[in-house]
Amino acid sequence: MSASDAPYRGIGYATVSNQPGKTLAQKQLMAIRASRLMAMRDLAEKIHGLNIDAYTSVAEGTMLNDSLRGGVMGLVRGARVVSITPTRSNVYETILEVDAGEVSATRGLPRAPAYR
Repeated sequence: MSASDAPYRGIGYATVSNQPGKTLAQKQLMAIRASRLMAMRDLAEKIHGLNIDAYTSVAEGTMLNDSLRGGVMGLVRGARVVSITPTRSNVYETILEVDAGEVSATRGLPRAPAYR
């Protein structure tokens, strides 16, 4: 397998205690869902790139403000779960993969709609 054939891998983490829910089991399920979504975001950043907006203001040679904002938008199709693991007592890790061929096939498709 060459480097260009290697699957794209996304990793996401989420804490249990920060999740909404009345019971520990509900919070754990929400953490799993959140970590999966973060892994999808990681995949999207690797496949489509990250859009960076930066703004810096300077007056009289002194920096007044420096802001940085990043965002990603794209379609991730064909991702499969490699693992969902409680890494510590309060954190879940999700690892997803998508084949390079699947990424190449979806690159010609229209962009995903922007949800706000």
